[in-house]
Amino acid sequence: MNTHIKINRNALKSILRQRVDFLRPDFETFLWLRTDGRASMDRNRLGGGNLLILLGEFAILNLIAKTYKVLRTGASLLRSDSDDALEALRTCQIEYPALRAIRVSNWEVSERNAFIGLARDYPLDFGLGQDREHIGRAWDRIRNKLSHMATLEKDTVAVALSFSEDITYKDAKDAIRVRTQPSFEHRGETLLCYVDLLNDDLERITDWICHDVEAGRFDPNLEDALMFLEEEG
Repeated sequence: MNTHIKINRNALKSILRQRVDFLRPDFETFLWLRTDGRASMDRNRLGGGNLLILLGEFAILNLIAKTYKVLRTGASLLRSDSDDALEALRTCQIEYPALRAIRVSNWEVSERNAFIGLARDYPLDFGLGQDREHIGRAWDRIRNKLSHMATLEKDTVAVALSFSEDITYKDAKDAIRVRTQPSFEHRGETLLCYVDLLNDDLERITDWICHDVEAGRFDPNLEDALMFLEEEG
């Protein structure tokens, strides 16, 4: 194997895992609070962290999905999209000078489309199916509202798993790890996201991408992905 490619593979895997693991220990704190720390939680009437966990998880999903998009397509297609966005912005700035404060990234990756691609390719069951619009709608219902308006869209629920009162943090972690239930579920018009399961999925998705990186699937675009993580991270 080319030494340069091996270095890039290892660098990509290391950086991606570091970024994904940056927030995940905070999610684990809430799981501990609902298990080993349950007495303190009940005594002080504390929340379980459902919405904060979901907010962080979708930030990580955004990072993973965009990185995966760059790994699959490389920079040339993305920069073509960025050039189109920049040209459209310049046209608007002529008429509306106030828009001159807006800049267009060199990596104009649609987070919605990136998530759709990730969800469709991910080999395990997310619970969202394969329909592009269906997956994109789930992204809109959670990511957009929660990130920008501090709320969830109607009929969208962040669910923390319920455990018996005597379960330990370790046993809860083990139960989550062997589960078969997907992270998302539709009940009629209601979309449920199980935050504990999605946290586990973040690790699984990262393992899956890193496995394909090591297998050489993305070798032609490794440098582009590393540049994306460096410039946008």
